[in-house]
Amino acid sequence: MTNYFVTNFPLFCICIGMGLTAFSNVKTNKKNSMDVFIILGLCLILSVVVYFDIYASLRTNMIILATWMTYLGYVIRPICLYFFIRMSDKTKIVPTWVFIASLLLNALLYAPALFINTGAFNEAVYKYEINEAGTGLLIKTGPLNYTSHIIASCYLVYMIIISFKMISMKHKDDALVVLTCSAFVVVAVTLEALQLVTNLLNITIAISCVFYYLFVNRDKNRRDALTNLYNRKTYFEDVSRNLSRVAGVILFDMNGLKQINDNKGHEEGDKAIITIADAISNSLMRDMSAYRMGGDEFLVLSVFSGEKELLHVAKIVEEKVEKAGYSVSSGIAYHEAKEDVDTLVKRAEIEMYKNKSDYYISHKIERRRR
Repeated sequence: MTNYFVTNFPLFCICIGMGLTAFSNVKTNKKNSMDVFIILGLCLILSVVVYFDIYASLRTNMIILATWMTYLGYVIRPICLYFFIRMSDKTKIVPTWVFIASLLLNALLYAPALFINTGAFNEAVYKYEINEAGTGLLIKTGPLNYTSHIIASCYLVYMIIISFKMISMKHKDDALVVLTCSAFVVVAVTLEALQLVTNLLNITIAISCVFYYLFVNRDKNRRDALTNLYNRKTYFEDVSRNLSRVAGVILFDMNGLKQINDNKGHEEGDKAIITIADAISNSLMRDMSAYRMGGDEFLVLSVFSGEKELLHVAKIVEEKVEKAGYSVSSGIAYHEAKEDVDTLVKRAEIEMYKNKSDYYISHKIERRRR
C-alpha cells in the first residue's frame, strides 16, 4: 500500500486541492462543481483499480481479482472522458443518450472476460493465464480488447470537433482549452494503448479537469453576470494588451430603458438589456469582442475590420433589436490615422449620442438624465 500512496501522491494533491476549490464554488457553479467531484472521484477509483490490477498480476492465485480490476479499468476510463465532455461541451451536437449507449456497450463487450476459463468465449476480449515462469499472470488479448480505446478515441475526436464548433460560436478561449486538454488525453491514451505506461490516464484526466475548471472560473470573473458579455474590467485589460491592434469600435446604447423600468419594472428592463446583448453577441465577426460597459451601454472592439464591416454589424444589431421590440442607438469609429483607443471611443460616442438625440426627438420622448 505504501507504493500505492507514493505513486499516486500527485493525484491525491490534485484531488484534495481541486475538491476544496469546487466545494467553495458549488453554490455559484453547481453543475461544473458536481462534474469535477465525479471526475476526481472516478480518477481516484481508477488509481485503486490499476494498483490492484498490477498487484494481482504479480501473483498466480489472483486470476479473478486481476480479471475484475482490468474490466473495471476498461469501463471507467471512457466514463471519465464522458464527464469531462459533459462539463466542457457548449455545443450539445451529440445527445446524452448516445454517450450513455456507448458506455453501456463498452461495459457489455468486456463482460465475457469475466467468465473465467470458458475458452473462446472470454478469449474474444482478454484472459489471464499463469506465465511460463510460474511467478505471476500474463494477459492474452482478443479482437475486442481495444473497444475501450476506440470509444475513448471517438470521444477525443468529438472533443476536437466541438472545439472547432466553439470557435465558430465565438468561444475561442474555450476551444483552445478543450483542444489542449484533448492533446493531453490523446498522449495518455496512446501511451497506455501501446502498454508503454500504466496509471497515466487517470492523473491526466484529473489535470485536464483542473485546467478547464480554473479556466471556467477565471472566464466567469471576466464576464458580466447579467448578459455574459465581457465586463468593463476585461475591456480595460484587453485594450492594454491589444492597444496597437484595435482597428475600430462600435458603441451601443439602448433607447427608452428608463421608460421600461418606470412603467414595466426593472425585470423587464433587464430582459431588454439581455436581448440587446444577445443581438450584439450573435452579430459579431470573428475579430470582434463585445463588452457591457455598464447599464445599457455596450462596446465592441474590432481588431481587423474596417468601416464597411463595422457599419454592417451595427446595422444588423439595430435590426435584430428593433425586431425584438426595442431600440438602440449606435456610433462607430475606425482608424483613419494614428489614433489611440480613447480617441476612437470619443468619436464613436459623439456619433452615438447624436443618433440617440435624433431618436428621442423623432419619438417625442423626454431624455433621461445621465
